[in-house]
Amino acid sequence: MSGTQYERELKRLLEGNKEMVGKYIRSYSLGPRSASALSYQVRKPFLVVRSAGSKAMDLLAVRMNTVLPIEIKSSSSDVINFTDSNGRNQRQYSELLRLIERSSLPLFYAVRLKNAGTEPWRIFIARRLRGWSWVPVVSETKSGNVSIKWSDGIPLSEFLRRLME
Repeated sequence: MSGTQYERELKRLLEGNKEMVGKYIRSYSLGPRSASALSYQVRKPFLVVRSAGSKAMDLLAVRMNTVLPIEIKSSSSDVINFTDSNGRNQRQYSELLRLIERSSLPLFYAVRLKNAGTEPWRIFIARRLRGWSWVPVVSETKSGNVSIKWSDGIPLSEFLRRLME
């Protein structure tokens, strides 16, 4: 799958697409709590807008008083260093933070590990914000370079379960 396909996959999960949610639950043999959190999306879906191009965040998910600006990354490696790919990801991170912080919203990173063998989506937040302390923060070096370690993230189903509380 390509990055665009992963964006569409996450979009359909958040929108509560019944077929996609069922396939996700079966494919990763999710337990009852995880399956329940994903099935909740079918009953109470997010309105999700997908951004064209790479200028802004990839998805904007909205449900009642919850707004989730989401940037999506995928990798076959457990670690994504934003200084790779000529620093494009690092520049994008800085630009997105400036854009989001002006509106006092959190910025989330959804990272999909290719061939994970387990639930592949992990969620991170760009900066520590009140009310979101349960979401792991992306790592930043002293020089400001960003790195995301997939295994440090919160699984998508757990993230969604916590939003239900």
